[in-house]
Amino acid sequence: METPEPGDAHPAIERAFRLGGDPARITDYYEDWAATYDEDVAGEVYGVPASCVAVLQSCAGRVSALDVLDPALPILDAGCGTGLVGVALAAAGYRTIDGVDLSPAMAETARERGVYRRLLAPVDLTATPPVGWAHACDVMVIGGVYTLGHLPPSTLGDMLRWVRAGGLLITSVRDAYYEEAGYQEASDALAAAGHATELIHAEGMPYTADSTGHYFAYAVN
Repeated sequence: METPEPGDAHPAIERAFRLGGDPARITDYYEDWAATYDEDVAGEVYGVPASCVAVLQSCAGRVSALDVLDPALPILDAGCGTGLVGVALAAAGYRTIDGVDLSPAMAETARERGVYRRLLAPVDLTATPPVGWAHACDVMVIGGVYTLGHLPPSTLGDMLRWVRAGGLLITSVRDAYYEEAGYQEASDALAAAGHATELIHAEGMPYTADSTGHYFAYAVN
């Protein structure tokens, strides 16, 4: 197995950066990666799950009529992968967690963790949500998806179709992606259009061994 140099991303992560945002390429890549994903990613310093939970809980008291500390809060883990964010949410006490992913193999690994109420794959987050999934969650957590080679930030508006009005959207954004992809401009445009309100923008939080990340929380209007 290739070993990353200090300060470098794991080689498997580096290859994922080069997928060009193509859903078919991303699906094929993650189908093949599912068997070793946890070893390759979670085996190093992978801060996305814990950081997402921390941002969610930091929203306590910031959204009217939404108790973000309620264990029964319906949460969608979008791009759930092998379920690492779901595990972190469950460890924090949340028990109504659904997951969707492009890769059936990744979702099947997530299913084995036993923390999800519902799992569905393959699902393209930018497409119309399947029946029963539109505006069905109070919180949508997108961990590790807004990164190099994956979804462009122009898709932020598409994510709102999954969350009920008055709910929360939480995203993790790799530092290099934030700088290169124009994420902040897309975030500002979302707010300017009145679709969502940016509640939190936290910088320098744990992401992967080689990078910190930006984390956002939005109130969905």
